[in-house]
Amino acid sequence: MKGCIPVRLSAFHMCHPPAFFSMVPPVLKMFMGERLRKHIQLHSGNKEQVLKCTSKFGLPRDAIPSELGGDAPLDHADWLERRRAAGL
Repeated sequence: MKGCIPVRLSAFHMCHPPAFFSMVPPVLKMFMGERLRKHIQLHSGNKEQVLKCTSKFGLPRDAIPSELGGDAPLDHADWLERRRAAGL
């Protein structure tokens, strides 16, 4: 992704990954640089366990979508309307 989009990715957090996915990251991480490897986090378990783990990375409950157990409402239509109103 480096150089493809004008966004700085500081970390990638995947919550509640599928069971088979637990085998994929170790293989992928072998081909990644050490710096990128450290910035990929998988969080599994029940909703409370995931929220506890994400809070250790500075992601509070109100920043996590309600579908994942957090308090942030996920309303794409509202978000899109606010982006249009802001001219973005």
